[in-house]
Amino acid sequence: YIYMNLSWQAEIWAQMRDNGIRRGDLASAAGVTPEYVSMVLNQKRNPAGAETRFRAALQKLIDAKE
Repeated sequence: YIYMNLSWQAEIWAQMRDNGIRRGDLASAAGVTPEYVSMVLNQKRNPAGAETRFRAALQKLIDAKE
């Protein structure tokens, strides 16, 4: 899938949906709480390094499903 003109947060939500990955799964893989995942992905927080951390965690979860 190619997601054009979406924020990285929207891209993560879409990839989670497409791969059946829940917020809690991503939180565990990223070492954060599900509430923190929501805050970041809903753009209420924008911590340095979050995009890299969340993308890596999501990729790890997707790879584990294959």
